Amino acid sequence: MGYYLGVDYGTGSTGIAIGQDITATAQPLTTIKMSKGKVDHASFDKLMKEWQPTAVVVGLPRNQDNSLTAVAPKVVAFAKWVHKIFAVPVYFIDERNTTTSAKEFIFDKYSYKGLQKGKVDSISAALILQAYFDGEEYQEYIPGHEYN
Repeated sequence: MGYYLGVDYGTGSTGIAIGQDITATAQPLTTIKMSKGKVDHASFDKLMKEWQPTAVVVGLPRNQDNSLTAVAPKVVAFAKWVHKIFAVPVYFIDERNTTTSAKEFIFDKYSYKGLQKGKVDSISAALILQAYFDGEEYQEYIPGHEYN
């Protein structure tokens, strides 16, 4: 059995989800606060050591016209760091509409009182990871490759 981490990278906070390949299901795990637009490396390192994932699946933010958003270079830099430091495969999944879907899910289940930022981020990460498990198209992070 292998664990996978799902990541919804954000400029204020980053949602994290966990899943495993036997059931191919993802669930929200936690949220990591950002410091000057970067993931708290110590917090992420702790998660990597605790779960020892087989791979990390990161949402790659795209606009509706399929172009990358302004945040995408930071997401690619994060993927580069994860790949280099932890020596695990990193996969990108198109994350368009995951935040909207997460908010709709929370609102349906908990009403507007449930729309807490951390909950939205970790559920978005779970949606990203579940998309990977469900066989949606993904790109593997390759050092030096240009993403567009």
